[in-house]
Amino acid sequence: MNSSEYTLSMKEFATICHTTRDTLRHYYENKIIEPYIDPDNGYHYYSPTQVSTYYHVLA
Repeated sequence: MNSSEYTLSMKEFATICHTTRDTLRHYYENKIIEPYIDPDNGYHYYSPTQVSTYYHVLA
């Protein structure tokens, strides 16, 4: 995926998935779900397709 496909902020992704930003950080640190990290500001962005990945991890 290229960076233009990553359109959800960490907060938006957490809200959609009914989880917390801490949980997403844990998944990132353990390479379970990896966001795009903007090199200019360090913000984490997620792709809408990663929502299904998140729920697959929970199953």
